[in-house]
Amino acid sequence: MTKEEVLTAKNGRILLAVLMFLAVIVHWRVIYLFTMPVTPIGYYLFACLAAGGFFVFNILAGIGLLKQKNWGYVCGYFAVGMTTAFESVSYMPFLSALLPMTVIAHVTLVVNGLFLIALILLHLQHLKAKRQASV
Repeated sequence: MTKEEVLTAKNGRILLAVLMFLAVIVHWRVIYLFTMPVTPIGYYLFACLAAGGFFVFNILAGIGLLKQKNWGYVCGYFAVGMTTAFESVSYMPFLSALLPMTVIAHVTLVVNGLFLIALILLHLQHLKAKRQASV
């Protein structure tokens, strides 16, 4: 890999990690799910698992991306899925304040899909660099 590719990959990893940390910081209010009195215990457990997964996977993915570890990318895949499906949170933190409510869900899906594609491309580049270093 050339020096430019290494710098681009490093900047991409840092950007994705910062966006993951920022999503957790901006949407910390998801924690209310842990105190929510819900009659059916199944709904409460699901809400707690979804909120806990949102925090844990995003934080672990951010740390793993900064440390350039494979588990960071894998946690990132789970984080993007949980963040999109269960929490409906966009990785562009202030997007909901800029757009009308009627399009936020669609834009969040597109933005998080692009985020996932960038994560996959960076992971493939990381694996390629590891393979070249071992040869």
